[in-house]
Amino acid sequence: LIDRGLAEQARPLLDRALRNFRSTSYALGVAIVTSGTSRVELRAGRIRLAEQMLIDARQQFDKLGARPYLLDTISRQAECMIVDRQPHEALELLAEISTEADDVPPLLLSFCDRMWACALSQLGQIGAAIGHICSAVERSSERLPYEAAASVWTGRRIAAEADIDDPFPHFDVDELANSLGVVSFPELPVSALRT
Repeated sequence: LIDRGLAEQARPLLDRALRNFRSTSYALGVAIVTSGTSRVELRAGRIRLAEQMLIDARQQFDKLGARPYLLDTISRQAECMIVDRQPHEALELLAEISTEADDVPPLLLSFCDRMWACALSQLGQIGAAIGHICSAVERSSERLPYEAAASVWTGRRIAAEADIDDPFPHFDVDELANSLGVVSFPELPVSALRT
């Protein structure tokens, strides 16, 4: 639901899951739901609350030794930094993940490439940003249709912002989004920071 642009509809489901996991002292479940709920908060514009939830989830995943979830949470922290227009901080977090690229699932690698692109675009490094978007699309195009569509959509926003040609002129994002039930993609800021 969150990825489909229906974050508020996910909230009651996450709240119920959190109550259930807390009542059974299932620490991993609590951390997973906390991380997921942070995405709802971020989509609602509550950046500080989302950041705090991700800090809490990251600490719990680290304590539990749940490395895949920890890496995903770090990527979500980078997303918060991008929304908060802190691209340097986002790139530092993404670099933590890239050191373990061999152990990172393709979905997370594609998401991270999309986040790299947004951060680089904010820094005015459009060529490098488009390179990361192309990598995200390449990693995801066959097995991860949502991530491919979100990456193409983001790439088009970066290209439009930089007044360059669409890097994916033959990719029908709307058709794919409709087939997946996507109402909207997250609007991550991609315009260059004013210095």
